[in-house]
Formats: sequence, structure tokens, C-alpha cells
Amino acid sequence: GALTHFAHPSTWHACDFDAPVGTPVLAASDGTIAEVRDGCAAGGGADTSLFFAFNSVVQLLPDGTTTLEYVHIRAGSAVGRDG
Repeated sequence: GALTHFAHPSTWHACDFDAPVGTPVLAASDGTIAEVRDGCAAGGGADTSLFFAFNSVVQLLPDGTTTLEYVHIRAGSAVGRDG
């Protein structure tokens, strides 16, 4: 939707997937986990007051500059390991 894709420059290339709560999220590519945030229990959706507080896993791709960010994941569910 327009909110997630145009609310901030960092989201202009966002791609959202609608999935039931609890759906496993797998890496889209090889890479290294750069950051894991999964302590926000407030939920997901379009609550802009939490725009940069959502649970997420940030993956650094092998080129060393490109990142992928997986957001709106359930609190306490992030499991990350290299590659």
C-alpha cells in the first residue's frame, strides 16, 4: 500500500507480502545477518508511531553494501544465522 511504500525514502523499494500470522520467513538470498530486533510486542500493521521500532531482521548481501530488511515479525520469533 501507499503508506508502507511512500512514507519514508527507506521504504520506496519495499515489497510487502500478505501472510497469516506465524508464517515462516526465509531469507531471499545468501548473506549475513547484520541486525536482529524482535523485542517490540506492540504488533505490526500500519501504526506509524512504531515505524522504526517494528521487529526486524536485517541481512547484508554478499556484495557488502546491499541490505534486505524483513519486518513485522512476531516478537521473540526471530531466528537468524549466517547465509
